[in-house]
Amino acid sequence: MKMLNESSQGLLFSRETIALAEPLIDKIIQASPFRRLMLFFELLHLLAGESYEPICRRYYNPDQNPADQERMGEVLAWLREHKDRNVRLKEAAAAVNMSQSSFCRFFKRVSGTSFVDYYNREKIDRACLLLTGTRMKVIDICQMAGYSNQSHFNRQFQKVTGSTPVQYRENYRTDP
Repeated sequence: MKMLNESSQGLLFSRETIALAEPLIDKIIQASPFRRLMLFFELLHLLAGESYEPICRRYYNPDQNPADQERMGEVLAWLREHKDRNVRLKEAAAAVNMSQSSFCRFFKRVSGTSFVDYYNREKIDRACLLLTGTRMKVIDICQMAGYSNQSHFNRQFQKVTGSTPVQYRENYRTDP
């Protein structure tokens, strides 16, 4: 049950777990509807016994009022639109017509974390996807994630994930 509750954030499994799951997924695709359901439960059973970590550490609060949810949705949509460049707090606040101080208070109240911490985590999440799904050089991923200094990127990456970018890639790469 814990795995299903945390799955809304996306789950990241080790390369070994992925290797065990891939044949089952291939069978699911090929199977008849009833067999597909049985294989799906088999896959869930396999994954439930393995270790994982949430991909996205979103700070979701389902009890927010609708106006806050809507405004936060605007902020997150704006961030997605501008993910290819380094965003400043001032710009994010202006995007939803708020002063920087009001925006900081709003963001902290709604998300449970500061905008800067959230945004840094978003950049590291993006780097994680690039590290596991591509063969790009770490320096290129560093720059694509919005960091101009690789040593700063490495420190931030290790602070968030507990491993260096190279170690992370070795542990979670999806293509051997």
